[in-house]
Amino acid sequence: KIHVTAVDIAEWDDVVGALVQSFKSDTNFGAGARFDADFWKADILGPGVAEEVITPDTRLVTLCFTTNELYTQSRADTTRFLLGLGERLQPGALLLVVESAGSYSTVKVGEKVFDMGLLLEHTLLRAGEGKSNWEMTDKRDSQWFRLPEEIKFPLQLEDARVMVRVFRRTR
Repeated sequence: KIHVTAVDIAEWDDVVGALVQSFKSDTNFGAGARFDADFWKADILGPGVAEEVITPDTRLVTLCFTTNELYTQSRADTTRFLLGLGERLQPGALLLVVESAGSYSTVKVGEKVFDMGLLLEHTLLRAGEGKSNWEMTDKRDSQWFRLPEEIKFPLQLEDARVMVRVFRRTR
């Protein structure tokens, strides 16, 4: 069984619903496989939102092309959110972060510019002076995602170069 909880400040309920129906009608998804999803229109940095949405039995948290915006909104709240994941999730849970690579993978806080990968590593791996709840299991500063040429879509889709970090909750 797969359950997805999507969270964003924009309204994506119809899109999430359409994706769920597509997965459920896909005969290649697997006989007997169960898939469902729900959408929360909320600010993940808002008071109590992460605690309500990301429960201790969550196995995978993904931050895809949003971490930069979260840090820009509030470095303190984003740091609190990330460290809170280490307190809330069970050992073995994963955190996957995907951001645009290169100059897009930096965030300006005040007058300082931070590399997103290093900022994540510092926050999750060096927090509490050796008391980190995370280990990094994958690190890619520049990974190309190239679409197969046979994929056709009504809108033009482009290849992307991304920064990837995968962290595993350890204790």
